[in-house]
Amino acid sequence: MLGSAWTLISSLVWILAGLYLIMTFSIWWASLRTLGLSSLRHSPRILRLSFRAGPIRELSLVMLTTLIAILVIYANSSEYRVGSAQNALLLIMALCCTLFFVPPVALVFSSSTNRQLRWALTLKGLIRGRRVISLLDTAYMRPEPGLNDVWAVVSRRSLTLTDILRTSDLNNWHAGVRELIEITPIVVVDTRVCTPALLFEASTMLAPQNLYKAIFVIDDDGACPVLQTLLDNGGIPSDCKASIVKEDELRQVLQSLITSRDSLPKPGSFPSSPSTIGERAGRSRQRQSKSIPETAANRLSTPLTSFWRLMANVILVQVLMSLICGLLILAWPRMIVTSSQEFTLWFLIACNLVFGPIYFYLGRSLKKVYLEGDSLYVSDYSKECKIHLSQICRVTGPDWTTLRRITLHLNEPSVFGKKIVFAGTLLSAGLTARDLQHRLYRQGERERKPNPQE
Repeated sequence: MLGSAWTLISSLVWILAGLYLIMTFSIWWASLRTLGLSSLRHSPRILRLSFRAGPIRELSLVMLTTLIAILVIYANSSEYRVGSAQNALLLIMALCCTLFFVPPVALVFSSSTNRQLRWALTLKGLIRGRRVISLLDTAYMRPEPGLNDVWAVVSRRSLTLTDILRTSDLNNWHAGVRELIEITPIVVVDTRVCTPALLFEASTMLAPQNLYKAIFVIDDDGACPVLQTLLDNGGIPSDCKASIVKEDELRQVLQSLITSRDSLPKPGSFPSSPSTIGERAGRSRQRQSKSIPETAANRLSTPLTSFWRLMANVILVQVLMSLICGLLILAWPRMIVTSSQEFTLWFLIACNLVFGPIYFYLGRSLKKVYLEGDSLYVSDYSKECKIHLSQICRVTGPDWTTLRRITLHLNEPSVFGKKIVFAGTLLSAGLTARDLQHRLYRQGERERKPNPQE
């Protein structure tokens, strides 16, 4: 029994090592395909900057402690199966160390608030797995209620641990920022939340020698407190031009830049069509980062949204267990005593396999939706966006399911695609859908009304 348990543990660890090997190889391959082999000359500098960072040093200490424990156990064990699991752990640690040498494709400057952290850590997905370095503190990420969001936060923290080069040494911080900017071909600056650190980072990127690689992200309504503060303080001229994009425009810009080494930003050009900072920033008042106004008065989705999303994950586990049960019945027919029991089990398995995916889709697609003025705030507990009523072409629903789902059809894709689905409350879902349709009609009437000044 003990030998079987060690064999199972060893197999699971080797599966994990295999997945980590695939991930590490894909990061190296994607990064070097964009940057070229000549970028390896920056690897020693990246390694030196990495070991200045607190998260990297903590990770290295954990790996060193684990290595010592493995060597001690291996020296006192004659069981090959135990040593096999240890070898898999050694392979994982070796692969993790190689990630310290990967040259970065992008550098992101943002604030360490919950919403901005979630956004910044999604940039790795936007540039398709290439290395993205940041100076953020993931300790500020706060999981929302629900198993799905807890998993999202844990996975993001673990997968980006080797990319966080945050240091507590204030004396070398400015020099480290300048060196990272010099090494990295694409730099994304989040201007939607103003902090002293972001003011320094944004002003450094606005220097003529760095401006060609900078992409400044502003709010959907054009607010950019960082750039506005720099303008008010005289840090930059109002006629300065830079690449300024909204969050939903960033994906297309980044993916057009990373296709090859020739498509990367070059001196004398801009990553995207440049805009005048004074015109973009205007004289808007500095404000805090927006968050979903979660009050009962403007809530459109049911308070049970997080519960239904959690139940969707439970149903998925149930479907997987049904598959396992079916395989066990096929492998060991003697488990079934009578034909009636066999029929009952197969009937339950068939029901789970047919209806389970349907209910998983119905619950997993639900979003949390709040209304404020003429805008909707939408969240799936891992990311959020703001959608103006003018972006919605029609509203359908509530549908026939017990969740009473309402669907918003958009003119252009958002971060959640061209459809946003949420569940209204059981008794007022129809009223919510009609109210949205009425608001949409009034919005269209205002847009069609001629301007008397024209």
